[in-house]
Amino acid sequence: MIAPLKQQLVTEKECEKELWICAEQAWNSRSVPRCEKGRNKLGLVRANMLGDGNKAQLKVTEDRFDNVLKASARRESLDSTEGPITLEKIKSSQVESDKLLNKLSQVLKVDY
Repeated sequence: MIAPLKQQLVTEKECEKELWICAEQAWNSRSVPRCEKGRNKLGLVRANMLGDGNKAQLKVTEDRFDNVLKASARRESLDSTEGPITLEKIKSSQVESDKLLNKLSQVLKVDY
């Protein structure tokens, strides 16, 4: 039971990491990239969520993925409470994603 939960959490965070890599590409090119690696990770997240019956959360996750890329390409904000996405915000999110994945790898090394 624990192993699948570990894998699901890591997959979700890897997807987020790829999202921010693609967001940087979108910001630099001012267009939404294909982002194949990110879409592949999103497919794994989709499979996990559908297997768990989390269709509502899946919709939120997929919409966020697409919205971040579109907002990055247009250099707009994701919602009215935030300022526009900047390269600095993208880089900061990449760093935070890397830190979280590193922490997860340390915490999840322990097998119960």
